[in-house]
Amino acid sequence: MRVAFLSEEDSSACASWSGVPNSVREALIGRDVDLVPLTPARISNPRQPGLASRFKKWTESVVAERYALSSLQSLGASSRELVAQAGKTAPVDFVLSIHPDPIAYGQLTIPCGFIGDCNFKLLAETYPAFGRQSPAALVQGERMWQQGLRASRFSVLASEWAANDTRNRYPDLADRI
Repeated sequence: MRVAFLSEEDSSACASWSGVPNSVREALIGRDVDLVPLTPARISNPRQPGLASRFKKWTESVVAERYALSSLQSLGASSRELVAQAGKTAPVDFVLSIHPDPIAYGQLTIPCGFIGDCNFKLLAETYPAFGRQSPAALVQGERMWQQGLRASRFSVLASEWAANDTRNRYPDLADRI
């Protein structure tokens, strides 16, 4: 089976998302899986954090940018292009992503799934920087998460707590969790 493995950070880097992409990559290599690591990118809009006193505001603006429709659409387009390129050498059978972000707007025709730590609403309720976003950013983040789940054959969440919360919030998609 040939699997395109999407991670916004280098999946071989142990520091990326607490080492989860690296651990998944290592677990799949050599298990009858031809793993193709891919690193899709969003439209770049670098920001300078400035003084430490402005760090909180900077963090919140970065989170809002992450879930801006243009950012998500560019990530989806990048994912789609990378998977298509990977498929030129040999067909890709499945796309596995770290988080739903790369596949939510990817319009992928290949079956896909993702690994995540929690759903968007739970993230917004748990982390103040996420929860203090504008209503539009919160709506867009939630829409992205639902679209990613709808586009997936399955999702793997890091804990039973997060999985149960997700099943309760999205009962029509509970079979994908």
